Amino acid sequence: MILCRSTRSKPQLEETGKQRTLAFSVGLSVVASTGARMVKKKERKRLERIIDAERKVFKSCNAPAFEKRLVSLPSSGELINTLSLGNRSTARHIVFLPGWGSGAALFAKNVLPLSKTYRVHLVDWLGCGGSSRPNFNRNAEPEEASQFFISSLSEWASEFRKLEPSFTRFSIVGHSLGGYLGTLFALKYPQSVDRLMLVSPVGIPARPVDFKGPQRALHQRVLLGMMKMLWDRNMSPQSLARTLGSGAMTWLCKGYANSRFPSLESSAADALGKYFAEISMLPGSGEYGMNTILQYGGWARKPLKDKLPSLTVPVSMVYGERDWMDWRVAADIIPSMNTKASVEVLEDSGHFLFLDNPSGFNQWLDKELRD
Repeated sequence: MILCRSTRSKPQLEETGKQRTLAFSVGLSVVASTGARMVKKKERKRLERIIDAERKVFKSCNAPAFEKRLVSLPSSGELINTLSLGNRSTARHIVFLPGWGSGAALFAKNVLPLSKTYRVHLVDWLGCGGSSRPNFNRNAEPEEASQFFISSLSEWASEFRKLEPSFTRFSIVGHSLGGYLGTLFALKYPQSVDRLMLVSPVGIPARPVDFKGPQRALHQRVLLGMMKMLWDRNMSPQSLARTLGSGAMTWLCKGYANSRFPSLESSAADALGKYFAEISMLPGSGEYGMNTILQYGGWARKPLKDKLPSLTVPVSMVYGERDWMDWRVAADIIPSMNTKASVEVLEDSGHFLFLDNPSGFNQWLDKELRD
């Protein structure tokens, strides 16, 4: 496994010879264990850019410095990006799992209050964010696509326990697709999870047979038809945007972040946009799982609706009041569940609750973790 320790100083990655140690110039070091592969020059440059972008997001959000670990999976040597911070003396661990197209640093607004009591880990899925980008089978069946993420997370957890022995069980905070995959993980590895917190999770309901959607104007139907064609061909927005180059990508992502998250200060929105651009410019991998796991329109090919009652750990779900996900679908399932479960709606927020209303979201998290 590969370890990194991060400060807010700008990192510069260097190789230090036979000791198989990679060092960042100021406050950041990477140490590869005997079993881990060497990081190639091209990948080192990628790591430098990602770490710098993560650092700037945390700084702009007034978040505490993090400890960065790139955990090498024994089965493949692929690296899982992990940002850790908080109370080292506690046995309570919280693992944040981002949604599709995003990354671990998006939770920077939520770590400060939690880190005073809990040990917090922000984890990028394999093929996403700052983790390695292996080839992804675009023709995979939904189960195979899900296992790409779930098995690698299980392997990551096993390796991470070697770094922090108190990491025996953990609470999952999964956003959107991260909530869907986190639920599948909790179903398969219940011994590893003590609580499941789903933040606007995708994939709960099945697509109604007679679903037609709202009536739209002709130009809207044409645009949506083109989007469906790209979806069916498993062409992600990132794959199209990468053809524009990094400069245009950064400009687009900064514009998106400033318009989508008006409650953020401009410096934080700009840092977030730059971070989005950096992770989106990386080779396509896990992003193709979206089209494989979900149908066009966000309907899961294998819905969670009939799986949620099999959970054995407490489940808390939260949605934004302007969310495109429907909280009522989850509420309808609560009576059939065999464990403690709840659904809440957070005011002044949309799908990205933790950025739209971070104080409200943090209060919800604290309440659920104390319950």
